[in-house]
Amino acid sequence: MPATIEALLAARIDHLDEPARQVLQCAAVIGREVPATILESVTGLKPAELAETLRRLRRSELLRELPLTEPGLHAFCHPLIQEVCYRSLLRDRRRAIHAKVARAIKLDFADLREERISLLAYHLEEAGELMEAAQANIRAAFWIGAHDSSQGLRSWTKSYQLLSTQPVSESTGFLRMQACLQIMGFGWREGMPTEEAQRWFEEARQLALAAGNMRGNAWAHAAFGRILAVNGSADDYVLRMREALAIDVKDGSVEPMLMASLSQALRLAGHLDEALKVSIEAASRAHEISEWDRQLMGFDVEQWLTVMQGQILVLLGRFDEARPYLDRMLQADVGPNDVTLHLANVAYVDLARGKNDKGLAEHHAERAMRMAVDSDSPYERVSALACRGISHMTSGRFEAAADQLEKALSFARMKRAGLEGEARILADLADAYRLKGDFDSAGRTAAEAIAVASARAARIPECLARIVLAEVLLQAGAAERAGLELPKVRALMEETGALLYQPLVQDLAEKIELGLRQSRAPDAVAKHRNGGA
Repeated sequence: MPATIEALLAARIDHLDEPARQVLQCAAVIGREVPATILESVTGLKPAELAETLRRLRRSELLRELPLTEPGLHAFCHPLIQEVCYRSLLRDRRRAIHAKVARAIKLDFADLREERISLLAYHLEEAGELMEAAQANIRAAFWIGAHDSSQGLRSWTKSYQLLSTQPVSESTGFLRMQACLQIMGFGWREGMPTEEAQRWFEEARQLALAAGNMRGNAWAHAAFGRILAVNGSADDYVLRMREALAIDVKDGSVEPMLMASLSQALRLAGHLDEALKVSIEAASRAHEISEWDRQLMGFDVEQWLTVMQGQILVLLGRFDEARPYLDRMLQADVGPNDVTLHLANVAYVDLARGKNDKGLAEHHAERAMRMAVDSDSPYERVSALACRGISHMTSGRFEAAADQLEKALSFARMKRAGLEGEARILADLADAYRLKGDFDSAGRTAAEAIAVASARAARIPECLARIVLAEVLLQAGAAERAGLELPKVRALMEETGALLYQPLVQDLAEKIELGLRQSRAPDAVAKHRNGGA
C-alpha cells in the first residue's frame, strides 16, 4: 500500500507544470517549513509568478500556508509528499539546490542567529561544502551546548566527522583538536566510557603537541581528568589537573581556568581546605580568562566558582558563609537551565539537611528537579533524584527517600552519568534504609558505599557511609565493632574537614560509649556475684 501511495504522489508531481514542479522540488530541499523569501531566492521566480505557483500547489493540496506564523510561510500537506519529491531529484540537482538554499539563508538571515546555524550547516553539508559545513556546525555546537548537553555532544561529534574529511592543515588540525576537547567536555555529563574518552584525549594531545599548542595540551589533560572522576578516581582527576598546571603554557588565561577545575577535583577527593583556597585564587584571576577558554568550558567560570565555593563551605559545615555565594548564584542573570544554577540548588539541599530545614530542602530539591526535566540532562537528573531523596529524609519520609535514591542510583548506572556521586548516593541510600528500619539493606549498602568510595577516592561519602555502618552495628548490639569504625570516621573528618557530618559523629560517639557501658554491665554484675573472683 505505501508503495502505491508513493507511486500516485510521484505521478501527481510529474504531471505538474514546470514552474510548479520546480517550486515543489526546491521546497522539498528547503525543509519542513518553507519561507517564501528563501523559495523566491532559490527558484529565481518573480514574486507575482511565485505567488501564483504557490496558489496552484495549495489548490492541488501539495502545499499549505501557515498564516499564523509568518507571512508566506508554507509547509507540505503531508511529510510523504516532501519525501517523494526530494527522492525524485537527481543527486547533482539536489546538491545544487542545497547550495542555493545555503546562500539564501546567509543572505536572507543576515544576523544568522545561532538557532539558524544548524539549518545552514545541514544545507552546506548536503551541498558538499564540508569545510564550511564543519565551521557552521562548530558555531551551532557552541550555542546548542549551552542549552542541551546531549545535543551539544552530537553537534561536536558531527563537526569532528566533517573536519576529518578535510586535508590536513594547521587550521583543520586546530579545529579537530577543539572538537576533541569539547566532545570530552560534554562526554563527562553524558556518561562517556573511559576507553572512548582515552581515544579523544590521545588525539587532542597529539594534535596539540604537533602544533606546539601547549594550551591545547593542558586542556586535553583537564578534560580527560574530569571524565576519570566519573569512571575512575577523584585522585586521578587531581593528578591530571596538577599535570595540566605543570605544562608551560605561557598564557595567563589558562591557569585560572585550570585552577577552577583543580578546585573541583580537590572537592571531589575530599581535600576541602585546599579546594577552597584554590577556588578563591582562581576567582581572583577570573578576569584574565580569554573568550576562547570560556567557550571551551561551556559555562560561565565566575558563576561556577561562585557556586563551587558555596558547595565547599556547605561541606565544611560553614552554612552561614555558604549562603551568600549560593544566593548570589540563584539571583544571577543566567538561563533557566544553566548547570551552575542547578548546582546551587543541589548545594542548598545539603545545607538544608545540615540545618534540618524541611521547607528549604523541599524547595530546592523541587527546583533542581524542574531544571533537570527541562534540560533533559542525565547528569542533572541523577543529582535531582538524589536531592529529592535527601529532602524526603529531612522531612522524615524515609520510605520515599529510599525510593528516590534507588532511582538516582539506577539511572546513574544505566546512563553512566553523574557517577562521581555514586558513593554519596549509596551512603545516603544506606542511611535512608537505616532510618526506615531496614538494617540488613542499610548494612549491605553502607559496605558497598565504602568499597565504591575507596575505589573512587571519595573520602567525604566514605565518612558518611562509615557513620551509617557504625549505626547499623550498634543496632545489632555490636558496640565494639561499631567502636572500631569511629577512629576511621574521625580520621576521614580530620583529613577532609567535612564538618557537615560533625553532629552525626558526636551523636555516634555518645551512642557507642553508651553501648559499650551497657555491654560491660552484665560482666560487672557477674563479677560482683562471684565475690570479685
